[in-house]
Amino acid sequence: AHKGDIRTIDELKHLSVAEASARRPVSVRGVVTYFDPYWGLLFVQDRTAAVFVNTSGLDLRLKAGDLVDVSGVSGPGDYAPVIQDPAVSFVGHGAFPAPMVVDPVQSNLSLADSRWTKYHGVVHATEVVDGHTNLKLGAGDAALNAQLPTLIDGERFRDKEISITGTLGIMFNERRQAIGHEIFVPGPEFLTLVGSGGSPNPESTIAMLRRYSPEFDEHHSVGFSGQVVLKSAPNTFVVQDATAGIQVRAVGDLNLQLGDRVKVRGFLRQGEYSP
Repeated sequence: AHKGDIRTIDELKHLSVAEASARRPVSVRGVVTYFDPYWGLLFVQDRTAAVFVNTSGLDLRLKAGDLVDVSGVSGPGDYAPVIQDPAVSFVGHGAFPAPMVVDPVQSNLSLADSRWTKYHGVVHATEVVDGHTNLKLGAGDAALNAQLPTLIDGERFRDKEISITGTLGIMFNERRQAIGHEIFVPGPEFLTLVGSGGSPNPESTIAMLRRYSPEFDEHHSVGFSGQVVLKSAPNTFVVQDATAGIQVRAVGDLNLQLGDRVKVRGFLRQGEYSP
């Protein structure tokens, strides 16, 4: 490092867009909290803050928990300052920082950007994308996607409450505004069931959904049966039973016709007036 170099990640993260664009020299030491060589993702955290390191074109052999020295230049990033054109050298095996507990609705996401974090939620869906596993937790403003750089049996977590520890990434638009967030999880060992994980709600009538019941858990799935009475899109339809009707949005298109009898199990989202 040289005099005038940026020596802490917190100092880097406090640069303005113009200052970060000036390619200021950066020399920091921190712990790798997430590394995905296939998609070129590297996050490093020191005692002050955390940052994304642009590793495009580098052939690195790293794993989460490694202590590394990173030398490069500042860049504005697409949301917050990043380290560009880095040289990354292995120092030893470090210790993960204490995770920041995040609430997608209440937490200060600017402060949490790129940090090692912990989150609790119920898994609503899973998918595999290019050798990666995605777990979709929650819904609405509290929704969060957890991504692992490997294939796991994500279905065993469906409808279960889990604790996730990983690196918080901020999703953004072309105006550098935060529009969402996801957690990058180094491996399955950072996913744990909360207690038994909970269980789906028993099947009920549509009118009883979200009415008071000491056994009802709105975080887990609900089930009901009824008849298709309206279809507004290939994946959107209205189901009615003897008590009420409800709009259902499927993950994919369904070949349903008016009058079909169906059994539905899924997760409630609040509409303008009713679930």
